[in-house]
Order: sequence, then structure tokens, then C-alpha cells
Amino acid sequence: MNVLQQQNHFVSIKEMFEEASIKYADELAIISKNKNLTYKELDKASNQLASYLDKKGIAVGAIIGCCLDNSLELIVAILGILKSGRVYVPLDPSYPKNRLKYMLQDANPSIILTNSKLLPLFNSLSFNTILLNQEQDKINSCSKLPPSILIQPKQLAYIIYTSGSTGKPKGIMVEHVAAAHAAAAHTKYYKCKLKGLLSSTISFDVSLLLIFHILTSGGSLYIPHKNELRDISKLINIITKKSVNYLLCVPSLYSLILNKGNRLEYLKIVSLTGEVIPNSIINLHPKYAPNAILYNEYGPSEYAIGTSIAKIYDPDTRCLSSPINAGKPLTDTNIYILNSNLEPLPSNTKGEICISGNGIARGYLNNSDLSNEKFTYFNGFKIYRTGDFGKILPDGNLDFLGRMDRQIKIKGYRIELGEVEHVIQKYPNIDQAIVILKQKSNKDKFLVTYFTSVNSYMINESELRNHLLKRLPAPACPSKFIYIDSFPLTPNGKIDLNSLSKITYDSPSRKKDKESQTDLEKQLIDIWETVLCLKSFDLNDHFFDLGGDSIGIVRVQTAIEKKLQIKLSVIELLEHPSISSLANFLSLKGKPPLTPPPQLSINNAYKRKKRLQRLKIHRSLDE
Repeated sequence: MNVLQQQNHFVSIKEMFEEASIKYADELAIISKNKNLTYKELDKASNQLASYLDKKGIAVGAIIGCCLDNSLELIVAILGILKSGRVYVPLDPSYPKNRLKYMLQDANPSIILTNSKLLPLFNSLSFNTILLNQEQDKINSCSKLPPSILIQPKQLAYIIYTSGSTGKPKGIMVEHVAAAHAAAAHTKYYKCKLKGLLSSTISFDVSLLLIFHILTSGGSLYIPHKNELRDISKLINIITKKSVNYLLCVPSLYSLILNKGNRLEYLKIVSLTGEVIPNSIINLHPKYAPNAILYNEYGPSEYAIGTSIAKIYDPDTRCLSSPINAGKPLTDTNIYILNSNLEPLPSNTKGEICISGNGIARGYLNNSDLSNEKFTYFNGFKIYRTGDFGKILPDGNLDFLGRMDRQIKIKGYRIELGEVEHVIQKYPNIDQAIVILKQKSNKDKFLVTYFTSVNSYMINESELRNHLLKRLPAPACPSKFIYIDSFPLTPNGKIDLNSLSKITYDSPSRKKDKESQTDLEKQLIDIWETVLCLKSFDLNDHFFDLGGDSIGIVRVQTAIEKKLQIKLSVIELLEHPSISSLANFLSLKGKPPLTPPPQLSINNAYKRKKRLQRLKIHRSLDE
């Protein structure tokens, strides 16, 4: 279904969902750990909430904050707000209070939908709230019929906040035509009936595309509990046991899933977005998700998530697309490569990626200067200037070349850090690479590359440097290459450039004298150093105070299982967030192995001993 800008052809998310709820009435729409909802039940529940908002006297078009953990109630709230013609602002309960406070003061919602458990987040703020758990009986008494309101294409659907270059979040105003476009445009690519996994919070725009697309096309959405989201092993178990066939997530999360080494036979579609795909995924995906088409999606939040899409792996042909590109525009989307004067550039020439079409946002809330700078006009069409470098390849595909705001100057040369990373990442066995500018003084500037390698392959620094010097000007060649096991990540799973720039391997030694540490403590310290990319911390320091996050906890869990052979749950790690506490807990636990050794009979033990002796003799002969 194409979504056109002409009003007489416009079909809103509200109408698309209502059509699906009639066609798939008795099929499951939402699946959660404790409760499921059919399309008919979800439709009625969201209608009742929309009716309740009317009874509360909240004006159509008013902004409503939505602060709930990922849950069945959250989906009902989103649909109820959209159906009623009001605008929702997703408020992630895990965000720091200062960030939530800023977002609320900027958006100034008429009311906040939340529950009793999360109410303390708003105690110091003067905003009205509806506690859904306490008001549920009143909501259940409201009409189950669809709201009669007619949604207009240019009405606001939601405002989503993303990080701004000033350090303050910026609210992106997305209209109904853009939200509907995102859902409809993906139907062309994802033709099978989807059973998707909600793997990120509602504050991350990827989750909106997942919800809208699945629930307007007759699919099912599985909502994990927040503790399951923190545990990769549990997510894999859900994918397998619930027959999940669709993943839409950032490459960092998918890497963690693949690195567990489980076969994901049920997956049919994996779509990655939000950052550059590391090379290791290209190697691991065909092995562990052999039946799934792998897509690479490019699209900023300012263009309703999806702009272009490329098929990276096709299970029917077993064909991998290399090198990876960002693909061709989605339906009703145009991509231009323009220079600084907004003039079109020829094919295969680097410039700024600009986008026009039905998915374009209205602009930034309460920030007309930034809106006028980023949303402008080209050939009579409203375009969004992404601030990304790219070029149109001879075959018509988009090649993403990094952020424009990462341009630096060394020794008179203007250097694009994204371009340097692009070249480094093409070197054999390099998985991911991030280049950071270091500066000892105004004159003493140099580039440092942090990189991961495929299967921890040892990279010869001299050979890598020679490779780069043949392809880059000398000032653009990094002075130092630092291998790390993994990159620090933001709460949404993207690489955290700010944290990465603070990593140093010249840090002071640990605060506690090494001689006073137990062997177990030393092993745990090594794991934390790798995950946190730190060299200096106390044994009583809290993991999250040191910059750790939920994905970091999963990495610690995986490392402990792999290196120490100790079976440990994420919940146990959260209950013991310091080295000293964790070491004490593991000591008391007795360090059970992941798989107990088989009980051998005397006869079997004798046979095993003989086999080992023969193997030893064969090896000595070979030598």
C-alpha cells in the first residue's frame, strides 16, 4: 500500500490498524509473558482509552506524555492516543531524571500516562498524570467503538526526542502521513506474516517502526520483560520457543545474539539500522540465521525512520552483497546528493545526503532556527539535510560515508573521520573501526583508531598502516591503533563516541594493590576492564557508576561463562554490581561448571586413558 500526500488517498495508522483488526480479528496481535491480546481485543482496549481521554476533556491535538515500560499496556496507550487524534511523547522510564525533566519542560504535555510504580519520577514536577493501573476500571467502562474522528495527513502523530549536538535532546515532530508512510513502505520488502520481537525501548524510533508495521499488516508482536531484554540468552530462547521470524535492531545487539553461537532457524527477516554493520555479522549471519534475509536500512528519525534499504544476504541464492551499501529509496522517497549550495552532484561524487518524500518530519519542537537550517527546499520540495556524507553509486545504490560533523583539520588537511574509518574497515579481518582525534596541544594533534577484529584476529599494525598510506593522505593515517574487545554503547545499543574518546590506556594503575587481590578478583577485573574500557577503578565501585549499561552486563555475563566457566544469570549480576561483591558471591556459589563432566565407569575411564595414550603417540610421530 502506498501512502500519498493527497488527502483523498491518505490512509492513517488508525485506519490501517482498524482494517487489520477486522481482517485478523481472532489472531494474536500482542504476546507477552503474562498475557496475550488478539487484534479484536487490542482494538477494543485502545478504543476505550481513546474514549476515556475524551471524557477527561483533553483537547484533540494535545500532547500526551507516555511513560511506561515495554508492556501490553504501552501498546494500548500508543494506539489509544493515535486513534483519539492526540500526540504522544515517549518517555523512557530508564532515562535519568534530568533528561526526563528537560523533555517534559520542552514538550509541556497536557497529561502523562503512567502507573503507580513510575509515579515517583514525576513527584517534583507539576504535571497531571493518569495512573492507568488505578484508572483501569473507569477505562473499561468506556465505549469499545472506534473514535469517529477523521485523522488528517498533516496532524502530528508523535514527538520523539533524540540526542542533540548541544547536549540537549531535540524533539522531532512527526506527522500522521509520515508514520503511515513508514509502515506501508516496508510492506514491499517484508511480505511474509511477521512475528517480531520488541528489542528496544519506546524512546528509540526503531521500536515505533516495528510496532506500526507489524500491527498494520496482521503480524504478532512479542514483548519481552525488561529482565529478558538484558539477557541475550533469554532473547535467543524467546526467538526459538516463540518462533520469532523478524528482528529489527541495531547491529550491536545482533552481534551479541550471533556471538552466542545458536542456530536461529525460525528467523526469516533481519533488518539492521542505526549504525554501520560490522564485518563479523556478514560472516556469522549465514551460519547462524541461514533462512533469514539480511537487510541494511538507512534512515534518520527526521524521516520517519526508513529512507533506503539494501538486501545484504539472500538465503535463496546464498548470495552476500559486498561491499555493504545503504540501498535504494523506499516507496515515495527521494534521495539527493547535494553540495553546500544545495546543488546536485553527479553520480559517484561525495556530498550531503538530503531526503524528500512522505516520511519527512515537520521540524523540531520549539526550535525554529534549527528547523529552518535542517529542513529547507530543493526544486520546490521540502527536504531534510541529514548532515551525513554519501554518494550515489553507478548502480543507483546509496553509499553512506559518515557524518559531516566529524570533519577535522590536521597539518592544513581537512579530513573526514568517517572516510578514514570506511577505508580501515575494508582491511581484511577488521570488524569495526572508530577514529578519534587526540590533542596534546594546539599544534600536537594526532588520530587514534580503536578497532575490533573478526574472531579476535591479530592485526599487523605495520601492514595496516602501509595499506592506509596507499589510499589516504599521510595526515589522515592514524598514529596509533588500539585493539579493544568491544565498543562502549549507549542505552539504545549504538556506539558511544563520547565514552570512546575518554578511553585511555595510559591510566593510573588500579586503586587497590594487586597483591591484595584474590585470583578470582583479578580475573573479574580483567573482564571489567575489557567491557568498560577502563584501567582504573576500585573493587567496591558500582558497575553502572563506571559507565556500564545493560548490554555491558550481558557482555560481562558472557565473558564469565566463557573464561571462568561459571553459570551466572543477569539478575545475579545486577544484585552484585561491584567486583568485591561479585567475587564474594561467586566464591560462596562454588563456581559450578557450565556442563558437569560425565560420570565415567571404571571400564570407560580405562578406555578413555588408552585413547589419550594412542593420541599422544600419534602426535609425537607427526612431530
